[in-house]
Amino acid sequence: MLIIATGWMIAGVWLILPFFLLDIMLFTYLFYRVSEATYQRQFIIIDKERVQFRAGIHRLGTAIVFLRPCYLLVHKRTARGHLPAFSVSDDDKTQRIGNFLNEEDLILLRKKLTEFGLIEVDQQWWQGKPP
Repeated sequence: MLIIATGWMIAGVWLILPFFLLDIMLFTYLFYRVSEATYQRQFIIIDKERVQFRAGIHRLGTAIVFLRPCYLLVHKRTARGHLPAFSVSDDDKTQRIGNFLNEEDLILLRKKLTEFGLIEVDQQWWQGKPP
């Protein structure tokens, strides 16, 4: 981008400079946001009486406590190419989990949470499975 902007400056089109600077600032901001999102963390602590959830980027937020029995809600995919979405829920609260994970990690998350006793429930259980 710098070479192209310099070429236009040499050609006498000095108005390209503000747009070049705007472009650099936009790309810098977007690269920062993508890099920051890679530090997202979610902790799910499971014991006999409750499930505790904490999440954050730089520091963990306050704990959300789910009393047993807890459910692993499986959300309906909006399109065939979309990844599955999951939530942890009890009778009062619901929290989305794993929205930043890839497909293999989502499958592992689902397997581990059901192994540790969360009851898997389809979010739209009343509709049944499509043929």
